Amino acid sequence: MTIRVQILDAGGYFRRRLPLIRRTVADAVAYVEGVSEIRDVDLIVHPTDFGRDQFSIAAFTMGPHNIHIGVERSQLSAEDMDVDLFRTTVHELHHAWRWRHVKRWTVSEAVILEGLALLADHGAVGPQDGVDRPLDDVKKALDYVLAHGSESLTKHRNWLYTSEPEQPGAVARAYTVGMLLMRGALEELKLDPWQAATMEASALIEAGLSHYDGLLDARSA
Repeated sequence: MTIRVQILDAGGYFRRRLPLIRRTVADAVAYVEGVSEIRDVDLIVHPTDFGRDQFSIAAFTMGPHNIHIGVERSQLSAEDMDVDLFRTTVHELHHAWRWRHVKRWTVSEAVILEGLALLADHGAVGPQDGVDRPLDDVKKALDYVLAHGSESLTKHRNWLYTSEPEQPGAVARAYTVGMLLMRGALEELKLDPWQAATMEASALIEAGLSHYDGLLDARSA
C-alpha cells in the first residue's frame, strides 16, 4: 500500500489554487517515495481559516500512518505557498517514517524527530533562514541532551518546545538542538536523513554528541 492523499475542501475554499495544491503534494509524495521505503500513509490536506497572522501551512503527524496538512485560505495567493507546502509534506512524511522506529518517546527521540525531518526538508527544498538560526549557547543545549536524553518527555516539554531565553521568538529547541545534533550525526555516520531514520536513538545521539566532543565537559573528563 502506498501514500494515499485526500484533499478535503467541501467549502471550495481552494478554488483556482486546487490544481497547484494537488500537484505540489503529489510531487512531494513522489519525492519521498523515491528516497525512502515509506508506505501505507493517509495524508489529508484541507483548508484552515485562522487569519493572515498565522503560518500559511500548518501540519501535524498523528502517528506513523496519519498526517493532516492545513493550508491557510487567507494566504492561498502567497508567492511561496507551494514551496512551503512541498517542504511541509516532506517534513511530515519523514515524521511518519521515523515514528515507525521509535520504541519510547524520550528527550532524545524528540530532538531526533525534528532534527532529521528538518534536514530531510532542507535536502528537498533548501534551508530556511528562521530555522537555521544558531543556538546562543551550544554547549548548554548539548549538555542538557547528554544529561536527560534517555528520560521521558513528561518533565522536559517546556525546555524542548520553547526557545532559548536569549533568543525570544526563535524556533523551539527541539528543532535547533535537533538539527545541530542530527547534522553532526549524519556527518559522522555518512548517512542521509531517510537512512538515519531507521536507526536506534542511542546510536544517533552518540554520533551527534561525538561530533561535538570538545564542547562537552562530561565526555571530555
